[in-house]
Amino acid sequence: MKSKSTFVIFLLAAAISCSGSKGNPDAGTDAGADAGSDALLDEFFGLVIHDIEVELTEDAVDDLIAEPRIYTHACVTIDGTVFEDVGLRLKGSAGSFVALGGTYPEISGDGNGNPGKSAFIVDFNRYVDGQNYLGLRKLTVNNLVQDPSCIHEFLGYSLFRAGEIPACRSGWAMVTMNDEEKGIYAIIETPDNKEFLDRYFGHNDGNLYEGQYGTDFVEDSIEEFDQDNGDDTSKDDLYELAQALDAIDDGDDPLPVLEQHFDIDDYLTYAATELYLDHWDGYANAANNYAVYHNPNDDMWTFLPWGIDQVFEGEINSYMGVIGGPGPSWDNGGRIHRLCFRSQQCLARLGSAFEDLFDRIEEIDLASLAQKARDLVETQALAEAVAHGDPDLTVETLDRIFDRIENRGDDMSVWLPCLTGGTVDTDNDTYNGCTDDCNDQEPGIHPGAEEICDFVDQDCNGILDDPSYCPKCLDVTGPGDVQFAFCIETLSWSQAEAHCVTRGQHLASVHSEEEWEFVTWELIGHLGIWESWTGLSDTAAEGSFAWTDGEALDYEHWGEGSPNQGLPIDDCVVNSPEGWRDIACDEPREFVCRTL
Repeated sequence: MKSKSTFVIFLLAAAISCSGSKGNPDAGTDAGADAGSDALLDEFFGLVIHDIEVELTEDAVDDLIAEPRIYTHACVTIDGTVFEDVGLRLKGSAGSFVALGGTYPEISGDGNGNPGKSAFIVDFNRYVDGQNYLGLRKLTVNNLVQDPSCIHEFLGYSLFRAGEIPACRSGWAMVTMNDEEKGIYAIIETPDNKEFLDRYFGHNDGNLYEGQYGTDFVEDSIEEFDQDNGDDTSKDDLYELAQALDAIDDGDDPLPVLEQHFDIDDYLTYAATELYLDHWDGYANAANNYAVYHNPNDDMWTFLPWGIDQVFEGEINSYMGVIGGPGPSWDNGGRIHRLCFRSQQCLARLGSAFEDLFDRIEEIDLASLAQKARDLVETQALAEAVAHGDPDLTVETLDRIFDRIENRGDDMSVWLPCLTGGTVDTDNDTYNGCTDDCNDQEPGIHPGAEEICDFVDQDCNGILDDPSYCPKCLDVTGPGDVQFAFCIETLSWSQAEAHCVTRGQHLASVHSEEEWEFVTWELIGHLGIWESWTGLSDTAAEGSFAWTDGEALDYEHWGEGSPNQGLPIDDCVVNSPEGWRDIACDEPREFVCRTL
């Protein structure tokens, strides 16, 4: 019988004492927490739901509303042990950030969440040197608003660790904030805990970086990396790695250079696991949501998984994650993954990594682990969904996990011959799905096929409906019967606006979360377009953004770091799942029109 431990957090101003009884003070310091703490953390992150209670003073709330990602003083009590002065800040990106007292982002296809269900990080060591909980100096508390199943992170990190990839431990807690029940959260062992790095690397002297929003190992992207550990903040090691990759000649096999900087078999285990889990915005797919550690002792780099709350979720494409697309577009994902696809030996080793992964899934009985996790959390997840979400979505998402575990290995295995120079032709149209056929499940789609004006690329040339007689905009009806047009031509912002005007429309304005969700996800779903022009710009007055249709700017959805007021040339706004971003107006993009 599992014991239910309590995890009680009181977030108060620094001078306010915690309520509750004070436990053994040695349990919260380096002196008393090292011995046996790893085994205790295994138990803490096991199949148990902890209880978290959060109280905030008005001053603390004001701090976190004004600067949500800046730590403020707080008080934490865990299982009777009081920590009277810790740091706390909110966390989350465009899809998961929830302000204190705010509503959760109702992104289409995402999870359930109570109003004000803020995710946060507790830093025990920020103000009291050596303070920790069972060796943890930090604890991440994720709000699960993008995971209706509530078990994605627990399963995903478990599978990475089974492959000896450095990966966090994960568990659950029920959270109350100022006497308001917020529902079920995931509690995560934060990777920049020095004990985490010690456990996997034998020290914590190296630099740990987090990559998001397409950050990759190219020189103009280096400054976008967030550094989470390491005394040297110059990022010279990242620049040196990017320069080493730049030196690879186009005709050379990149594997020897990659092996100078990475344990390639470890990377391929990491990548195969990401792709199996369908971590759609991870490194192997999109150079997003990942961490990487530079070990100064041997000058080697190691990938760590992060931000995996949306695994097992996306629509699986024809190629089941083995390749990002057919032949010419195999090079999806981050730079290291793309370089691997230029090496036949690296590809063959990726195939072996998949085979090993499928065996490992059987060895750890991932399906049984998923069932135990479901049995533990489903009641709480459904209760929250009934009150503030969609219980059918919760059940559907949980069921999908078991379907993927049962079938995904077999589905992916069909495409493994592509990694060793073989052929695959599942639609029997005589075109090799590994190198030529852009949709090997539709016999009418292949190189040389006749184009039909249906916003599908029948001839595999990478252009939707390229004949000049085909319409270039797809008319769709959005929320409230608003008429939008998704346009597949790539034009500058002013050219796109002019085209919309010829249709009796303007570049699209967006006035609610519902409209933003529709435009963002329907554009991807219908046409596969990730980023498109909106009608927003500050061309008339720098810093004063306005819609071309003259409508009020009554809703905003800026992405991280935008708008970029430091570059006046960036006057026109594109939209993507990462939010709005202002860029140079003469860049070509697809676009969305709207009828007033």
